[in-house]
Amino acid sequence: MKILAVFLVLLALLPAGRPAAGGATVNEAVRVSVFDFETSPALTDGLGSEIADMVNAYLSAQPNLKMVERTEMQKILAELGLSGTGSVDQEQAVRIGRMVGAEILVTGRVFPIDGEMVIVARIIGTETTRVFGNVVKGLPGEKPARLIEEVADKIASTIGDNRTELLPPAVLADDKIELIRQAVQGRTPPRVSIRIYEESGGRAAAQSVAETEMISILTGCGFEVIQPGEELSPGWVKTYLENSTAGIPGLKDRVELLLVGEAFSETTDHTHPLFSSKGRVEIRAIEVSSGRILAVARKTGTGVDLLARASAVDALEKATVEVAAILIPEIMNRWSR
Repeated sequence: MKILAVFLVLLALLPAGRPAAGGATVNEAVRVSVFDFETSPALTDGLGSEIADMVNAYLSAQPNLKMVERTEMQKILAELGLSGTGSVDQEQAVRIGRMVGAEILVTGRVFPIDGEMVIVARIIGTETTRVFGNVVKGLPGEKPARLIEEVADKIASTIGDNRTELLPPAVLADDKIELIRQAVQGRTPPRVSIRIYEESGGRAAAQSVAETEMISILTGCGFEVIQPGEELSPGWVKTYLENSTAGIPGLKDRVELLLVGEAFSETTDHTHPLFSSKGRVEIRAIEVSSGRILAVARKTGTGVDLLARASAVDALEKATVEVAAILIPEIMNRWSR
C-alpha cells in the first residue's frame, strides 16, 4: 500500500508530456531586473543609477520577488555591447531581460516638472510584454529618498496585483522545443561545439546534465554538434566565464559557434518520500572567428523526485530548455553567415 501511495503522489505531480517550463507558479518567487533610471540633464549625474540601486534594495525585501544581481546584469550587458538604462526601447529591454533570466523588468525616468521631482516607473513582463506604470511626485526641494521608497512600494504592489498578466502561463517543454525548431527552420545553423562546467551539491559533476540536454535540443533542431577536444577543459570554461578576454582554443577549422556555460544544482528540501532540487544554467554563445558574444541566457528550474539526484537532473533539464528557448532564436537572429 505504501508503494501505491508513493506512486499516486508522483503521478499527481507529473504533467502530460515533458515537464512544464515557463512562468513562475503562484508560490514561486518572480525574477526581477531593475535597469538604471533615465535622468533629465537638469538633475544630478548618477541619480538614475542610485535610484535603481535603492529600488532594487527595497524590492529584494519582498518574499515573492527574486532580484537579478545588478552587477552581473551590467557585466553581461557590457559584454554584449548593450545599454542597461531606462532609455532603451521596450523591444530591446525585453530582449535584455530574457538574456539575464528576468521575468519582469523595471525601467523608468526621473525628471523635474513645475519645481517637483517626478519618478515614472515601468513594469514589463519579458515574455508577455505587458506593461504597467507607476508615478510618484515630490514637493519642491524634497530629497528623493521618500519618493524612491514610495515608488518601490508601488512597483511591488503592481507586480503582486498583476502577476497573471505579467507572467506567461506554464508551457510544456515539448512545445518550447517546437518553437525553437520553428526559429531555425529554413535556415542553415552554424556548426557548434558546447562545453558546460557543472556542479551538483557543491561538487564538480563528472558529466554535465545541462550539456547533454542542450546537445539533444541542438541536434533535434538541425544543428551539427561537433564534440570538443581536450582543449575545452572545465578549467578553461571557468577561466573564460571569469574573464571573457581569455583566448578561445583553436577551433576555427571545425567550429563556427561555441556555447560555453555553467550549471549548478542543489537539493533544497526532503519531505518524505520526495526530494526537491533547484538548478541554474547560464550559457553564452560565442562566434569563434571573432570572439564576439552573440547571446547570453540564464534560467533556473525546479525538480521533484523520489531520488535526490533525479530531482536535480529534472531541475537542470528544465532550466536548460528555458535557456535554449532564449538562446537559439537569438543566435539565429544575430548569425551573419
